[in-house]
Amino acid sequence: MRRTVRAPRFDAEPGWRYGLGLARHRLACGAVGWGHGGDIQGFETHDLATTDGRWAVVTVNALPTDMRTVAAVSRTVETAICRS
Repeated sequence: MRRTVRAPRFDAEPGWRYGLGLARHRLACGAVGWGHGGDIQGFETHDLATTDGRWAVVTVNALPTDMRTVAAVSRTVETAICRS
């Protein structure tokens, strides 16, 4: 699941890679996050856990209507991991 390929349109933020059900993202603080969010009936989940399993963040919010909002949610999840 951790053997990944480039996934340039996976998220509004660059640098994502995708494997068999898991997405990988190198965070600004140098940590690597793994996750798989999704959308359903007006809501979105966005999640990441660090490779060592020490930190995990899950958000559930209203479905974003533009890429600016998608990027804001992604940055919030990254901030929660990087400042912990």
